[in-house]
Amino acid sequence: MMVQYYVGDDIFVVCESEAHRDFVRRYQELTGASHTYIDSYAEARLAGLPSKALIMTDEPDKVAAMALEYFKHQGIDESRTAKVIPGSPPFFVEFLHPNVCKGNGLLKLCDMVGVTPEATIAMGDGDNDAEFLQFGPL
Repeated sequence: MMVQYYVGDDIFVVCESEAHRDFVRRYQELTGASHTYIDSYAEARLAGLPSKALIMTDEPDKVAAMALEYFKHQGIDESRTAKVIPGSPPFFVEFLHPNVCKGNGLLKLCDMVGVTPEATIAMGDGDNDAEFLQFGPL
């Protein structure tokens, strides 16, 4: 298991094993993303607070369930703390700030270019697309 720490468009990773490097390669093949390799996540925290953390794991459902159980056990309202979304394909789990989603991104983009959300078409194939798909007419 390893963490990808997101600050803006930058993805920070600490790779301590070949398995970690394999997770990074798989994610790069899936998304085309590039990563900044660091020795400690303290370095990433100097860049700012994360908008997202992504846990790379071969057991995403187990990690997601453990996170939700932890929130519940701690009395934390997950809806106000973080969204927990298993990835697709299933080798990661996303932890997002509650206000971070593709739907909010679409609304900002529509505002910037002067179109209504109803004038857009949204397509997606994963759980992280749910809010995004609510805004387009199709």
